[in-house]
Amino acid sequence: MATFIFDFDGTLADSFPLVADVTYGITGAPRLSTEQIKSLERLPMLKAVHGLGVPNWKLPQVMLLTRRRMTPRMAQEVQPYPGMVEVVRQLHEAGHGLFVLTSNYVRNVHAFLEAQQLADCFENVYHCSVFYKSIGMRRVVRKNHLDKATCYYVGNEPGDIKGAERTGIHGIAVTWSGQDENALRAARPLKIINTPQELLGVFN
Repeated sequence: MATFIFDFDGTLADSFPLVADVTYGITGAPRLSTEQIKSLERLPMLKAVHGLGVPNWKLPQVMLLTRRRMTPRMAQEVQPYPGMVEVVRQLHEAGHGLFVLTSNYVRNVHAFLEAQQLADCFENVYHCSVFYKSIGMRRVVRKNHLDKATCYYVGNEPGDIKGAERTGIHGIAVTWSGQDENALRAARPLKIINTPQELLGVFN
């Protein structure tokens, strides 16, 4: 059996619309159109939030406050990507180990998983800094005595894939949040997949 460590925002959950709404509530910056916000979703999270009008020096503070204010809205307003719920359940039922490693708040992820009736599918949820994903990956591998040869990190940003390579595990890049496929390919993932269902064939 394999182990899948999932990124959360942009991989399991389509959370950026809520991130944008909460960020605007904090900063009071002029709101972009729905189309402009959708285009920002294709960027790495920090660049996307910067695109909402948050200056670089204020990004860490705003991101912390944004995650805190997302908590009471996670269950109702954040949706999984199409097909993700079914694929997670199938991976769990097949006996694969499932974890989440995210820079979001752990309680936000738990609220989402419970709302989607996926809480029992995941062995644990871990938090890590958005700047040091590889440190978080190594911690998950070490704490759970995982075999790196059968361990996969599933993420939507080039940094996720580079972190997996530094950790010595396989990186799987996903495109359904709109990330640039060329940038993902340059990070040298094991595979690039376009739908959650393709995860089921990762061994083929």
